[in-house]
Amino acid sequence: QDPTETVIFKLFGINHSCNYVDHNPVRMLAAMLVLPLVQIPFMLYVVFWHSRLAKSVKTGKSPKWLLNLSRVLSPFNFIAMSQLHLWFVNNPDDIYGFTAHYIPYVTFQFAFCLIKLLNLIYLTKKGELPWGIPLRVAEAYVGFFFGLTILYTVFVSTTIAGIPFIKATDGDAELLFTNSLSYSWGAMAIFGTLVLSGKERFNGDDLTLTLGELESSQKDEEYGATRNN
Repeated sequence: QDPTETVIFKLFGINHSCNYVDHNPVRMLAAMLVLPLVQIPFMLYVVFWHSRLAKSVKTGKSPKWLLNLSRVLSPFNFIAMSQLHLWFVNNPDDIYGFTAHYIPYVTFQFAFCLIKLLNLIYLTKKGELPWGIPLRVAEAYVGFFFGLTILYTVFVSTTIAGIPFIKATDGDAELLFTNSLSYSWGAMAIFGTLVLSGKERFNGDDLTLTLGELESSQKDEEYGATRNN
């Protein structure tokens, strides 16, 4: 399809990166992979992260109010991730239009923000910010990401409503702004998260497994030794 004839280009004057997966055959392939590779891992992460926080609160390493905050935000994050596949179900060219295509994406964006916020508070309270990152730098990173997401949402929402506060077709500066907004959010959401996750995967809790079969074998050996005596 001609990139300038897509719904997104006609609406915003640019082609967002999601335009690469909005059309078949890539759309079908992406829809098949998003559930096992993105949605399920994220949903499990939300559940296990909350469980880890509950354990940390129980041992006195994290405040109770953070657990209460997670009880409010984590269900939203879980539901947002569980509905991400609707991004592919509701194609911008279909009867429901771009709005139905955008809703699961914007909830995904804000879920990303809330996950980052919860992690910032959690790591700060435990004194475990990676690489010795100062608290102010971490707060600035999360705050900037929140601001960028809000700006992104206002840009898309006002454009859908027909009253855009900036149009990429108005000039080179406007085109640069809209492209920078899109690519900056993607870079911070994907690459920043991957780097921090790669570091934090080494910062897990100790887990002790007790095997019942081993205990039974030991009892059998003790019983056999008793009979021999």
